[in-house]
Amino acid sequence: MTFLNIQGLRAIAALMVVISHVFWPLVTVRTHWAQPYVEAIGPGGVDIFFVISGFIIYMVAKRSGETVGQVGRVKATYEFAVKRLIRIYPIYWVVFAVASLLMTHVELAPAWMEQKPLLGLLTLTDQPNNRILAGWTLNFEVYFYAVATVALFIFPRHVFLGLMLWFLSIFAVIVAAFKTGNTWMFDVPFASILFEFMFGMIVAALIQRGVTGYALTCTLIGVAGFLIGAEVNRVHGGWGPLPSWWRMSCLGIPSAFIVYGLVAFEARKVWTFPNYLVKLGDSSYSLYLWHQMIFAVVVAGFTWAGVLGKVPNVFLVLGMLGIAIAVGLASFHYLEKPMLRVLGNLLLHKRVETSKIATQKPELKHI
Repeated sequence: MTFLNIQGLRAIAALMVVISHVFWPLVTVRTHWAQPYVEAIGPGGVDIFFVISGFIIYMVAKRSGETVGQVGRVKATYEFAVKRLIRIYPIYWVVFAVASLLMTHVELAPAWMEQKPLLGLLTLTDQPNNRILAGWTLNFEVYFYAVATVALFIFPRHVFLGLMLWFLSIFAVIVAAFKTGNTWMFDVPFASILFEFMFGMIVAALIQRGVTGYALTCTLIGVAGFLIGAEVNRVHGGWGPLPSWWRMSCLGIPSAFIVYGLVAFEARKVWTFPNYLVKLGDSSYSLYLWHQMIFAVVVAGFTWAGVLGKVPNVFLVLGMLGIAIAVGLASFHYLEKPMLRVLGNLLLHKRVETSKIATQKPELKHI
C-alpha cells in the first residue's frame, strides 16, 4: 500500500532542508533576521526523513519476509537489497559526478572541510561529503538498509524482532560508552539518531495492527513538540556542537508523532495531502541531492550577470528555490525513474516502481 501522506510529508521535509540551505550561498542573506530560526527548524526535515525511512523499510522488509515461503530466503533478501541499492546509488553517482566536475569552478563546500577518500564517498561509507553536503545523512540510510537486509535474511518472518535486537545493541554500546568514558556513541554505527528509524518502525507496526486513534492529537503534539524541540536545540548550541541524542530527543520523537498522525488520518480516510505535494514527494530524493549544488551554480550565475545588489534578495532566493525544485522534478522524471526501470529489468527481471500516486483520492470523512 502506498501512503499519500507519507509522500506529501517527504515533500515538506525536503522543502524544509532546501529552504534552510538557501542562506549559505548568498552572502548578503546570511545575516537575515529569519536565518537563525529557519536554520533551527529546517534541518529537522532530515529527522522526519529518517522516521519515514524506518516506516517504509520495515513495511517493505516485512512484506518481503512474507514471500519467503514462495520464493525462498535468498531470493527474497536479494530482491530487497537490490531494490534498496538501485534506489539510492545510481542517481547519487550521477549527482556526485556532476559535482566533481563543478567543484573546481563553484564553491560546493567550505574550504576548511576535510576531503575524504573517493571510495568512501562513492559508497556512502564515509563523511563529511565535500561534493554533496547533504550526503552525510545517506551514510545512516545505507547502514540501516544493510542491517535491515541482514535482519530479513536471518529473521524473515520476524524482521521487527531482528531490527529491535540491533537497536538494543546500539543502546547497550551507548550505555557502556557513557560508563567507560569512551566516544563510541559519536560514531555512525552507534549514533543516537539511528533510533529515529526505530520510531518509524514502531509507527508502521501500530498502523499495521489497525491502531489509528488520536490522529489529530498526535499530529498537533508532534508539530508543537517539533517547534519547541528545534528552539531548545538552537538555544543549547544547535546542530554542530550537540551530540546526536539531543537531535533524536528534540526532533526525532516529535517527528514520529507527526508521521503517525498523518498516516492515521489517511488510514481512517479523513484527509490526505494535495496531489501536487504528493508528486513533489516522489521527487524528494532527487531534490535533496541536487539542491545545494544548484544553489552554488545559480549564485555563480548571479555573480557573473552582475545582479547581486541590484535585484532584491527575496527575488534571488525565490529564483534559487524555483530552479532547484525544477531540477529535482526533472531529475526524478528523466533520470531517476528511467534508471530504476532499466536496472530493475536488468537485475531483477521486473519493473521497479517508484512511489505510486493514487489516481483517485479516497472518499474522506469529516474530522
